[in-house]
Amino acid sequence: MNDVDNTLMEPVAVASLIIEASKHVNKTWQELAELASGWLIIHGLETQVSKQDLASLAACMMFTGKPEAPDAGDRDSFFEFIGIKRKPREDLGAGVSVEIDGCKGTLRYRLAKDIFDTTLHIPIPTIEWAEQAPHSVPQINPFYEVTSTFHDVLTAMAMGFRSWLFGHTGTGKTAAIREICARCGLPLVRINFDSEMTRADLVGKTELLNDGGTTVSRFIEGVLPRALPHVGVVLLDELDFIRPDLAYVMQAVLEGDELVLTGDNGRCVPVHPQCWIVAAANTCGQGDDVGLYRGAREQSAAFLNRFQTFIEFEYMEWAKEAALLERETRLPMHLCEKLCLYAKEHREAFSRREVLTPFSYRQLATMANRLMFLSRHSGEPPKDGMMDAMELVILNAMPAYERVKMAGIAQRLSI
Repeated sequence: MNDVDNTLMEPVAVASLIIEASKHVNKTWQELAELASGWLIIHGLETQVSKQDLASLAACMMFTGKPEAPDAGDRDSFFEFIGIKRKPREDLGAGVSVEIDGCKGTLRYRLAKDIFDTTLHIPIPTIEWAEQAPHSVPQINPFYEVTSTFHDVLTAMAMGFRSWLFGHTGTGKTAAIREICARCGLPLVRINFDSEMTRADLVGKTELLNDGGTTVSRFIEGVLPRALPHVGVVLLDELDFIRPDLAYVMQAVLEGDELVLTGDNGRCVPVHPQCWIVAAANTCGQGDDVGLYRGAREQSAAFLNRFQTFIEFEYMEWAKEAALLERETRLPMHLCEKLCLYAKEHREAFSRREVLTPFSYRQLATMANRLMFLSRHSGEPPKDGMMDAMELVILNAMPAYERVKMAGIAQRLSI
């Protein structure tokens, strides 16, 4: 970009640069606004708002919508200034126009290595949205940690394999799918199979409606026929809780065939070639063999056979989890290590069935964020209040006998 003296740059454009950069570096809005101001000065540019206002504007734009980024020249120049090395994005073929919920975009295949922190040289579908993406496209988590298990999920997606992800609560099954959708711009439809899920909810039902004084019957589609015809990901969450009658409704779809709506005169709903169906559950479909997930059903072999890969998720090593917690919440490392050591011992007790309350990374982040919130407003380092945070987030949700045991572990770790 050529230097231009005394040229004003729209605050929205600068804020867009800040938002783009926030996806690649672990910096606060204020830090990125400071860098943006320095970049403007070097290039003979300026904007009419302060650094603080730029930070506030970027935060508001991030959490109220998805702004259109400025042209690639500005973005590349800014990224180079703050030290972000961008990978070239190789286009693997002509794009296909798509429209979802009134939002228009282009479906393209990109290499996984160009989108994620990975060396996988495999093509995966992505959507570049013309303006704003649908609300069903998740937000990117800039702190997401790519693992070997995540590589298995990406490979399954690239091959279009119907996959069953399983593991204990909080091991990152849903987070992996959300991050794939966020970084690839893919809509995510999440269907929760709790005990209240009915065939009408899933497939649809016929209702009698009043149309100008005349009673007419009309078929109201369920969530599945609304999702299948579109590019994106359909996440069948907690699928090990599905009832047998619902499982058999889905067998044809899991074989790659159309969904037949018998209640709508046998209408066939096609499955989009780039609609990836993936399941997430605490068990691998063989029932609750560890006694920790009451209500998980043993699924039929015919149903499970429709899935092509089964990918097991495990908890992150405590040291890596502590590093991730520190990056994401900015809680001092020695406190992150204490929390993650407790999480390690809690999970070991959980696996031995000594406690029946699971412990997830979400709860770790909640405790860390509470400590940082209180420390920011008190002006003191977050050294006190760890036990209070633990009681509010995890201990108070446990039965009395479990609470006594885990509180003792927390005290031993000087929490």
